[in-house]
Amino acid sequence: MRAAERGANIGGLTTSLLRLLDRYGTVELQAAVEDAPRAGSARTNTVRTALERRRAARGAPPPVVINLPEHVRRKDAPVQPHRLDTYDQLAREEGDDLDHD
Repeated sequence: MRAAERGANIGGLTTSLLRLLDRYGTVELQAAVEDAPRAGSARTNTVRTALERRRAARGAPPPVVINLPEHVRRKDAPVQPHRLDTYDQLAREEGDDLDHD
């Protein structure tokens, strides 16, 4: 809210926060956003500093961003598993056909 009041680029702010969300996760970002005003600023650099301070306190490694091409991301899309009992039924039917020949 304060960023908009002082004329900050809200699109850039949103993009920065989304990147931090991708790197650190919801819980950590929420905590850092809540800490930022207590530190005297609600800027993204203050949020990033809070995230890094929390990460270092936990002894966690720095987050690594992996930018994969779109075709690789599509390849790794979730797949809907199907029931396997239909294959068992097909195998039984095929076995029945072989017994009658």
